[in-house]
Amino acid sequence: MSTIKCPDVATGLSEVPEQARPEVDKELAAMDGQIVDAYQRLADGTGRQEQDPQAVRSTVLGSLRTQRTESLDRIARAIGRVTGEQPQDLAGQATCTV
Repeated sequence: MSTIKCPDVATGLSEVPEQARPEVDKELAAMDGQIVDAYQRLADGTGRQEQDPQAVRSTVLGSLRTQRTESLDRIARAIGRVTGEQPQDLAGQATCTV
């Protein structure tokens, strides 16, 4: 089984305003679930991985990157609604590796 490595978004958030915390926590939990789903898709594609491992990984990681980008955007908007300024450094935390 391969290991999926993603940046730890929670530690990358220096300060989260209390008013934004519920939405941020919800998105962080969703991101954990996205990784679990990615592991499942990798496991489901075991037979295909033997034929073309790069294609399976690209598909799984591409989908995961899209989902994480959407969650990171929602986190940035939640913080921005409270502070008036969205964090700019979150987008770089969307990409994961196998």
